[in-house]
Order: sequence, then structure tokens, then C-alpha cells
Amino acid sequence: MNRLSIVLCLALVAVLGCNNETENLGRDEADDIMLNAAMQDTPFMSEGIQRPEIVDAGSAGFSEEERVIGVVAGDEARAYSIKSMSGMSSHVVNDVIGTTPVSMTYCDRTDCVRVFTGGTPGKPISLSVGGFSDGEMLIMFQDQTYKQSSQEIPLKEYESEITTWKDWLARYPETKVFTDATSPGESVDTTPPN
Repeated sequence: MNRLSIVLCLALVAVLGCNNETENLGRDEADDIMLNAAMQDTPFMSEGIQRPEIVDAGSAGFSEEERVIGVVAGDEARAYSIKSMSGMSSHVVNDVIGTTPVSMTYCDRTDCVRVFTGGTPGKPISLSVGGFSDGEMLIMFQDQTYKQSSQEIPLKEYESEITTWKDWLARYPETKVFTDATSPGESVDTTPPN
């Protein structure tokens, strides 16, 4: 059972109680209740992915129309699959490109992308998902919770773009790629030299 299924089951129990009242519900009715419960404010914490596995462009396996978040730091280009960031445990990716800390945030409910930089060169930022409230994802940074759209997040916005894989690859054929938090691939060492 994945994390989302567990959260949805807990939401159903919270809505209906623990006295087997779901036995009399049809599948569609139970699914509707679970979906409505899941769309409500959900305080939970999911640590952001730290220094994700990065692969060469040839290992990405994307369709031409797959949407990516494109980021360039110095002379290094990197693409982050929006599809791969749609899972509950992968909405925040904390990476380092060269020595530049870059954190991508993606909310699949609002289709909102924000990219941040800051902190210590060579070290990833520690951003996490803090749940969902008032219609948007919450982000945790330094024990504080912020709405993803908040201008109060004490980090700098980093230039990025949302584009198709075909377009990004045409402009940056040597790009490195974040494809999926859990799938194995040919890893590219992104650790800066000592």
C-alpha cells in the first residue's frame, strides 16, 4: 500500500469513524468520500528529495511532449520531469547544479511550479512538503510552513521554465535529467569535488 492509499484510508476513517460504517456504502460512494476527504486541508510532512538521481538525456525515456521544468546553472542544464514530481513524496526536489543549490517545487493540484535557490554553495536546500491548505501545497523551510505561493519564503526565486522535453532537448542536448525518485538509472555523479 503506497503513502497516498494510507492517507486516503485514514481520511475515510476520520470522516466515517472506525465502526465499519463503510460496509453499507457502494464503491462509488466510498471513493467520493475518500476523494473529498483527501482534497481538504491535510497537514502532513514529506521530506523533499535530497540530491536526486540524475541521468543523461539518452536515459530519460520521455515522450517528446512530456513537460519538464528546465533550469540552467552556469553552463549546466538540467530538466526535471513534472510527471515524476506529481507523487505525494516527490513534490519537492532539492538539488545542486555545479555548486548552485536549486529546489524545485510542484503542486499537482494547482499545477504550480516554483524554483528556489539560497543557502550554502554546494549543499542542497532543505525544503519539504508541509501538507495542503486553503487550496494549495504547503512548503516547510527552517521549521516554518509557507503556502507555495507565499512571497515570505526566505529564499530567492531561481530562473526556470516549463517546456516540453522536445524543446528543452533541442536547446540543451547535453542536459542532465531527473526522471523519477524511485526508478534506477545510470547515475551521474553531481557531488562537487573537495
